[in-house]
Amino acid sequence: MPDLEHRLQLSGGNVKWVRHSGRIRYDGEGDPIEVNGAVQDITEQKNAMEKLEREKELSDKIINSLPISFFMFDQEQNFIRWNDYLRETTGYSDLEISYMSPLDFFPDKHHSRIQNAMQKVFEEGEASVQADFLTEDDTTIPYLYTATRFEGEQKTYLIGTGQDISKLQQYQD
Repeated sequence: MPDLEHRLQLSGGNVKWVRHSGRIRYDGEGDPIEVNGAVQDITEQKNAMEKLEREKELSDKIINSLPISFFMFDQEQNFIRWNDYLRETTGYSDLEISYMSPLDFFPDKHHSRIQNAMQKVFEEGEASVQADFLTEDDTTIPYLYTATRFEGEQKTYLIGTGQDISKLQQYQD
């Protein structure tokens, strides 16, 4: 018998979340002869999950409202998170980005500088670099990238932003 979770309203008006789990034993003819079960109060777990979901929703809204590219990847260069702006600017889908390397977004001539900047972030904690950003249709856009190291519980991550500086370059020219 699968576990069942539901809200339970108590006589005083309080609401609790409970989990019912159990087992039914049948006789040789398929008739139930014994039911063993337990009811567990999971209110604290449910409240913690709801709070975590609200916090994730808020962080997603904040990250996706940024008017610049946001990205996060681990030391193995696996993308963990990115915002809508990055996806829209690149022209790649979320699925495609999830399988890409950070270097895939730069022309070959910038790979060495980008690798050095990433290494600096993981070793020293932060770095900035200017490089051309490469979109899916091979358009290049001048960008300024800033990144910092983030120590997670089990991994170290690079969290960064990229800003289109083409208008600034036009102004300087």
